[in-house]
Amino acid sequence: MKPRIVLLSTMLATLALSPQARASTLPRADFGDRPALAAGGGQSLNVAFEAPIDDRLAFGMVAGSRAFVGAAAEAHARYRFMQIGRDPLTLAWLVGAQAAGPAFQNLTEIEPVLGLLVAYPLTPEWTLRASLAAGVLGYELLRPAGIELGYRFLPRMEATVGFNGRGDVAGLRFVL
Repeated sequence: MKPRIVLLSTMLATLALSPQARASTLPRADFGDRPALAAGGGQSLNVAFEAPIDDRLAFGMVAGSRAFVGAAAEAHARYRFMQIGRDPLTLAWLVGAQAAGPAFQNLTEIEPVLGLLVAYPLTPEWTLRASLAAGVLGYELLRPAGIELGYRFLPRMEATVGFNGRGDVAGLRFVL
């Protein structure tokens, strides 16, 4: 069996069977030139959308709900300020705001989000990403800090595994 099929099957099984699995909605420094959508679920649902404006600037939005805990939403801008090397290590700033509350109709706690995003392509298919970003006031939901490993198994589809403050474990990202 091809390694791609084995890896995809493992990631999809993790996403389907783990009650803690959520889509990887980690903000990316290595955004492309097309919009992308990430989604997944478990005991909760997180959905992320990113829209590049040009080769350095992108905007993103995330919405999530954890069962019996509440809901949260985030909007942010990412500015890619550096690419180093032939297989570029990419660095980007993240600035935005997030809101949390008992339900989407009542998002009462609002805080700024600031940080640094890092991406490094290990191979053409594998990319390692880290987000050193967090809500400044430290609310429980939607902290975007974390680390993930992405595997592009189709030109417009990537599976991810990792951990971040949103509780994300595994997910799929679709380039539109």
